[in-house]
Amino acid sequence: MWSEKYRPLMLDNLIIEQRNIDELKSLVKQRNVPHLMFIGPPGSGKMSTALCFIRDLYGRTYKSYYEEIDTQDSALFYENFKNRWFELAKYEKKRRGKSGSPNRVQILQTIIRNFPKFRSFGKIGYRILIINNSHLLSINTQQALRRMMEKSTKTFRLILLARNMSNIIDPIQSRCVKLNFPILEDKKVLQVLRYVGEKEKLKISNDAFKVILYYTENDLTKCINLLQTCSSFNSSIDGDLVYDVIDMISPNKLLNQIIDGIINQDFNVVRNKVRDLFLKFGYMGREILTLLYEKLLFLPIPEVLKIQISQKIGEIDFRIVEGANEEIQISYFLAYLYSLHNQLKS
Repeated sequence: MWSEKYRPLMLDNLIIEQRNIDELKSLVKQRNVPHLMFIGPPGSGKMSTALCFIRDLYGRTYKSYYEEIDTQDSALFYENFKNRWFELAKYEKKRRGKSGSPNRVQILQTIIRNFPKFRSFGKIGYRILIINNSHLLSINTQQALRRMMEKSTKTFRLILLARNMSNIIDPIQSRCVKLNFPILEDKKVLQVLRYVGEKEKLKISNDAFKVILYYTENDLTKCINLLQTCSSFNSSIDGDLVYDVIDMISPNKLLNQIIDGIINQDFNVVRNKVRDLFLKFGYMGREILTLLYEKLLFLPIPEVLKIQISQKIGEIDFRIVEGANEEIQISYFLAYLYSLHNQLKS
């Protein structure tokens, strides 16, 4: 993945606002790091900044001093790629007299409870836990996080990456130094894209750059991923090629097929199309809900029905945040829509 291959390694290599770089470099120099909260839209440099900060703080052995987790990662992801946390969560669940595999929320709570127990043996006495998409943490998980922030100040620090602060409880906000990450300017995104294009020996037209910026809304990760996808077809990239690739990777056609399948009472086809959104496109349950919500809002159906659908989406979204199985919840929502097919058809 080019987005990882060309990720900056040091704070000085970042293209974020200079005041944020200066503040973080000051913390590195003092070695006195508070809990941090990086707030901004996707692709604005939050994760790259966190990793550069940790690398500058700890030096060459930085990998031993931090753990990175994402609130959207599934239990299956932890079982396959971070098995020690999965097994620990499973053991804790069994010790409480409950059987079965832990869900995503239980694994997150296990990490939050146990990460501060792993002490640092270097010159800096604490390790750092990065929580990506921390605004999606459930209230119970945030309360557990607050307690760890109070009890374990000597052994760990937090870097919370969030799109906004509205879903994060006040006790956590008050314990963090906040840095804002606005959407990256066009010239900064183009600077990175031209650098990547030069390194990969690509010829990119100005029209292609404009289409990439428009489609990704200056999300740098999406920009680089889209550029990489285009390069797999041709090393000379123009606007038409970018449009063709966007048409292939966009879920719009699939979403239209899902809505048509619901109206035409073809539930098995609809469920298979949704599985494609999970497996082929890599969408999470809440993202699929959002995509379906946006499509359903523009259907020529009564406003009362739109309100009912919005309420049902809110219920399902809450269950997913609380750790319910995403595919089951989406299937439940499709079944609900299926029961309304006569009203949707009209």
